[in-house]
Amino acid sequence: MNELEVCPNCQTDLTELNGLATPPLYCLRCQFPIILIADKYRLISLLGEGGFGKVYLARHIRMKRHTDRVVKIIDINARSHASLEQRFYREVQVTSELSQTNEHIVRIYDDFGVVPGLGHYYVMEYLQGDSLTDFITNTLNP
Repeated sequence: MNELEVCPNCQTDLTELNGLATPPLYCLRCQFPIILIADKYRLISLLGEGGFGKVYLARHIRMKRHTDRVVKIIDINARSHASLEQRFYREVQVTSELSQTNEHIVRIYDDFGVVPGLGHYYVMEYLQGDSLTDFITNTLNP
């Protein structure tokens, strides 16, 4: 259940990698992250990216219902910016606190930390719909 047979991004056969003592972090063909985040979230697809990181659709591998999550990962190379790690954890804390008292803010789960070789991450609920950019664009230019 924890091992992938194919890369979720490029569909490359990964069965020959299963059982390795040290499995790779990324698909060897497309460089999509293929490891479990916090030993329970499988990255499914890239939702978006910015200057310091990426946001992925993920699936909780042990739950049967409501399994979709979003995992935000700060690129490991972006950590060279001195204040970025502090800003990232402040974002997690503030958003988490606000989401507890406001149903209009995405809920942050208590899974956050560092994946060696990948970067800092946190997990939040997945809300289906348009991105904020798409919503603004469609509202301003109907």
